[in-house]
Amino acid sequence: MSMPQFSWRFILLSSALAITILPGSRADYYAAQNGQTPSAPYTAWNSAAIHIQDAVNAATNGATVWVGAGRYTVPPNASNVLGTNVVYINRSLILRSSNGVPATTIIDGSGTNRGIAIASSAMLIVDGFTVSNCWATNQGGGIYIIPVAGTNVIRNCIVSDNNVGFGTEASGGGIYAYIIGSYYYVISNCVFRNNRALSNVATTNYSTGGGVWMGTYPPGYGTIDGCIIESNSAAKAGGMYLHYGLKHMVKNCIIRNNTAQYDYNATYGGGGTYHNGAVEFYNCLIHNNVAYGRGGGVENQNGGLTIFYNCTVVSNRANYGSGVEARYPTTRIYLYNTIVYSNFSAAGNHENISIAGTSLSYFANSCYYPTNLSSTNNYIVGGVIITSPPSFADWAGENYRLLPDSPCLNAGTNQDWMQGSRDLDGNQRVRYGAVDIGAYELIHNATIYRFR
Repeated sequence: MSMPQFSWRFILLSSALAITILPGSRADYYAAQNGQTPSAPYTAWNSAAIHIQDAVNAATNGATVWVGAGRYTVPPNASNVLGTNVVYINRSLILRSSNGVPATTIIDGSGTNRGIAIASSAMLIVDGFTVSNCWATNQGGGIYIIPVAGTNVIRNCIVSDNNVGFGTEASGGGIYAYIIGSYYYVISNCVFRNNRALSNVATTNYSTGGGVWMGTYPPGYGTIDGCIIESNSAAKAGGMYLHYGLKHMVKNCIIRNNTAQYDYNATYGGGGTYHNGAVEFYNCLIHNNVAYGRGGGVENQNGGLTIFYNCTVVSNRANYGSGVEARYPTTRIYLYNTIVYSNFSAAGNHENISIAGTSLSYFANSCYYPTNLSSTNNYIVGGVIITSPPSFADWAGENYRLLPDSPCLNAGTNQDWMQGSRDLDGNQRVRYGAVDIGAYELIHNATIYRFR
């Protein structure tokens, strides 16, 4: 079966960020598992620590801790911060795998312990790990960023097969973060797969954010870029929960095969994503997610404005608002150059977009079924709206790139953000004068390029 392609991309942070992060010492510290004689302060490979925690404890602010390939489990001196952690970081540093291959450098919670807990009030970067087989009660089965005023970057990581559960509103099977103040988070080039947030079904405590739970207390903000969020589950927000904040930006992501498991009288949902903060989606593919309540693809519960730029939202399922739903009076949906098509409700119709709010929504140059748009009619339309099928390359094979006969080709409106940008495949966003509708640009056969 042909699957959507995904290319690993290393996200470059702004030059301003590169200059300001990690003040102080630039020393290097090391952890490894073969061939060395451990000796504090672990500043060379031949004296590297056996446990990551030892190297982290020795590191000064601003340092880089290099970790050699291997599987790292709970050390004898593990920190207990809302549960036992394989690694606990309470200072500003970079934790980086030595070879940059996450599959070979594994933080393993042995099914009973959290992977990484972070409490840095400055800048913290985790780069190039697999975090797997971890467990925590309450928050952050794989990675837990403790509520502090700090800036955190997680990049080039695989976060898979982790669980959080049975506490008070268990949140973030893969990762949980709550950033306080005018700080931000960046998650780039990561995979969140097969993580679960488990509910205590004997109480009214429900779980949220099977794969990802990210929150910012205003005026914080964050970016999730170049990630795959797939096959995660929770009571609500099966794939991802985005909480408050000035703005969450989700760019170049694939969100698929996630499940929001419980109905709660059709009050909650969000198979793919659920949020109560302002969110912007760019070049995202959201497909095959399921909610037993509301919002199969995306559920905007009470978060103001959700904007989709050149996204494809297809084949999601829910009882209500199977594609995208705006649930409460203050919620709004804006669609620009976006496909929302063939999402199924329990009643068997294509309730692609559901708007329960009284605030004005706006749809421009997009493709959807207007006859299956559930709404108070409090929306306006601009540009061209396409109601015929978008003509995908292989719908059954989940290849949602456009065919040459698609009505979505060159049918969008060019916008300033597209200058120098790429589509979900990494191709130039505007190639033939006018942008295509959806997450992918079509590259025509026999295209002739002229080089100077």
